[in-house]
Amino acid sequence: MDHHDLQDSAQRPSDQSPMHDTRRMQTCGGALLAATGIPFLMAGLLHPHGEGSSFEAGTASMLQGATWSMAHWFGLVAMVLLVWAVWLLVDSGWTRASVLAHAGARLTILAGLFMAVQMAVEIGAGKSVHDYAAGRPAPLVDLLEAMQVVGWPAFGLGFALLALGASHAAPRPVALLAAVGGIAAGLGGILVMGLHILPAAPLFAGTNALVPWIVWSGVRAARHQRASADDIPPAVAQPRVAPTGSSSR
Repeated sequence: MDHHDLQDSAQRPSDQSPMHDTRRMQTCGGALLAATGIPFLMAGLLHPHGEGSSFEAGTASMLQGATWSMAHWFGLVAMVLLVWAVWLLVDSGWTRASVLAHAGARLTILAGLFMAVQMAVEIGAGKSVHDYAAGRPAPLVDLLEAMQVVGWPAFGLGFALLALGASHAAPRPVALLAAVGGIAAGLGGILVMGLHILPAAPLFAGTNALVPWIVWSGVRAARHQRASADDIPPAVAQPRVAPTGSSSR
């Protein structure tokens, strides 16, 4: 094998090269992100609607809903898949081109983990409905209220930053819709769960507006459709090969 063959082989990425690993990581992350759209949508569609003139009455009616547990099981799965997907995409360099997207992705990961725990608390809180409705202590219901006051604003802000910053992920209208939905859900956490303003409950429907961005971005990421070559992280850049005839000392 002559010098030219060695140079060509050094320039060709192998299956074990960092470039190949990050492409596979992006493919997996994109596929997971697209798949997240299903449980995310189902959680919103199955969530019971509160009925009653007070916050306590509305909460009790939702806890008694036949689909309460199922909706939050879907929510738990959705949050776990979303965190896993975004984590893989961040490690693959998918968010590297934008500081806004990178910061949003990190916050989405942290808030998503928090909200996954919160979904598990909501599943358990369904068994406290009789105590809550009767005015007796219901610690899990109190806990989920406090967690949502923190979790939804953090998750909504992180998702909005990610959607707006990752300009290569989805068309601008889809990104704007996701950003508005994320902010709406965050406001819902503050107004409804924090201040007990029941008429603001429809703000939580903003989570449904995240689904088009989740699916669109996931498919695009899995297919490796990027805005530019600048999105490739420097860690996977190909090594520079010395010109033919050069020597080292």
